[in-house]
Amino acid sequence: MINLSNPAVPQDYAIENEEFLEEAKIRDCETGNYFGPEYGKLPNGRFLLISRAVLQKFGQNEDKTYGFARAEFDYSPSTWFFGNHFHGDPVMPGTLQIEAVLQLAGLYLAWAGIPGVGRAREVGRTTFFDEVRPDNGSKFCFELTVSKIQGKGKLSFLAGNAIGYLESGVRVMAMEGIKLIKAIRS
Repeated sequence: MINLSNPAVPQDYAIENEEFLEEAKIRDCETGNYFGPEYGKLPNGRFLLISRAVLQKFGQNEDKTYGFARAEFDYSPSTWFFGNHFHGDPVMPGTLQIEAVLQLAGLYLAWAGIPGVGRAREVGRTTFFDEVRPDNGSKFCFELTVSKIQGKGKLSFLAGNAIGYLESGVRVMAMEGIKLIKAIRS
């Protein structure tokens, strides 16, 4: 179960809306069945990097933070990428850690009721501090602070920052300046 206490997000934010999505609901997002096909889809099969998520929208607050999301990806020594990256020295690729955060951003936009197909526009700066290995846990945890959601006509975007860490609390990565665009296709 995802721990909702988070020292990175001030506890005095009033939560306007919140939802917990377990794996079955996340899997429904692969096909567009949970929010509806007009809200986009998550990757399917083994490329889906979210096992469960908590999504929150905040009410009015001083620093204008829009919301917050936390997710977990369950892994085991037999997870597909460990066998390929690297021989005798398995680690979760950093690009997949970034992809997991971008999937969470797309999920957040669908949950917030923003229609369209989501695509990464900018990642800004990503820093890696440690590794996700099959011998140092079973969950890659990641959090997204949503600083802005803005829409104009057929184009909307989300801006935010993220951190990734092991279930033990060891921080493995941080991302600044995330931008995800959602476009309504004609």
